[in-house]
Order: sequence, then structure tokens, then C-alpha cells
Amino acid sequence: MKNRCLPQRTIGTGFTLLEIMVAIGIIALLAAITLSLSNSIMRKAEERQTKDVLRLLKLALVEWEIASDGKLTFEDYTYVGNCQDCTFDVTNDGSLASPTFGLIGVANGIMQTAMEKRLQQTVQVIRQIESSDNILLKLTDDNFIEDTEGTSILVDSWGTPIGVIFPGQYYADTSELAFAQDESGDLTIRDQAEDGLGSCMNKEPIFVSAGPDRTWGYRFQSNGGYDNDALAKALWEASLDNLYSYDPFVVEAAR
Repeated sequence: MKNRCLPQRTIGTGFTLLEIMVAIGIIALLAAITLSLSNSIMRKAEERQTKDVLRLLKLALVEWEIASDGKLTFEDYTYVGNCQDCTFDVTNDGSLASPTFGLIGVANGIMQTAMEKRLQQTVQVIRQIESSDNILLKLTDDNFIEDTEGTSILVDSWGTPIGVIFPGQYYADTSELAFAQDESGDLTIRDQAEDGLGSCMNKEPIFVSAGPDRTWGYRFQSNGGYDNDALAKALWEASLDNLYSYDPFVVEAAR
């Protein structure tokens, strides 16, 4: 009798639907983790680059102060009536915008214009000293953009123009107490920029970036915080990612 070859049962090698779904889930999880890590690394790199710019600005200012044997002051916010040093280095020529209050805090666009104009004139003054200018020459083309008029503007890693906060008016012998005194050590009254972004210490200007959200926000130091108002709270929270050349003084209740 001839042996017939019986058909052999083929062992299945395919994946079940459950196995495929598990594999897809694992791949999706790994992709999400990778994306999150990539975003975190990119965010830290952007923050580091912006802090480097702020550091160079601070170093250039310190060099300017050493060479000039004085402090950089701002005409709008130095009290002339009882002035210890009436030499104003950054002057108000009519084009320098100052932040002004709206219904709640200072509008982001107004704050941005003020910060941008202040920094432009500050850099112009600092660059009059060769040693300070040499420090700022370390900035690269990536740190600048051109506005509609072709003017180079120093920006942070997110493309937002960097600003500068100046100490407010001396509060000694003044009746112009529009904002409360604080314990920052510079014996000044907070102006709108200081009230919104943080107070200078020891009469030292602060270079500042609006941070990744590109929104300056507002801290409401003179009011002791946002006082449970939804819009004010949103502005206060928007200020928390701002980056500074040094940590500003902030009224504790307004944190």
C-alpha cells in the first residue's frame, strides 16, 4: 500500500487583533514620551539661549557703570525735586513709550512697546563705551530681527523683543506715591513696569523676556495680588514664565 502524504496543519504565525492593539498602544506611548522629552529639551535650550542674552546685557551694563562711575537712570522715573544724581543717561525724546494703565493692569501691546523702546535707547547708551560695546558684539544675528522700518531689535528665543525695567522715582520727600513703597532696597516707588513685572533692587535695571508664552502679564504688586478677578489672575499667571537678568523683588502677597 502506498503511503499517502497527509496534509500537515499549518501553525498560524499572524498577530491577533489584541496583540496589534497592544503594540500600537506601546508605540503611541513611546512616541508621546519622546515628543514630551524633545519639547522639554527644546524649551530648556530656548530658555538657556535667552538667559545668555540677558546675561550679556547685564555684563555690558555693569561694564558701562564701572567705566562711567555711575548708575544708568531713566528720565521718566527719577524724581527731579530731590534728586541725588540728575544726570539722565536714557532720555525721553518723545518716542520713548511708557506703559500706562488700562482697566486692568497694562495691555500686553502697550507693555511690549514700552519695553522695546526702552531697550533700544538703553543699548544705544551702553554702546558708547567701547568695553561695553565689545560685550554686546558677542550677540549673533539670530538674536535680532528687523522691524518694519528696518531697525534691528534684540529678541528672545521666541521672537519677542526683550525689555528693560528701570527703578522708579525716589520716594524720599515726595508726595507722588502713586504706588506703594516696597522693601527692594532701592528707595524708589514702583512705576507701572515694576508693578507689573517685578521691582528693581539697589537701583539696578533689570533686563527681561516675556518668556515662552510671549505675554508679559502683570503681577499687581500695588494691589497685593490679583484679588480673585479672573482676568487679573490670567495676567498674573502669564507673568510667571518671564525671564530676568536677576531675580526681581516681588511683593509676597502678589506672588
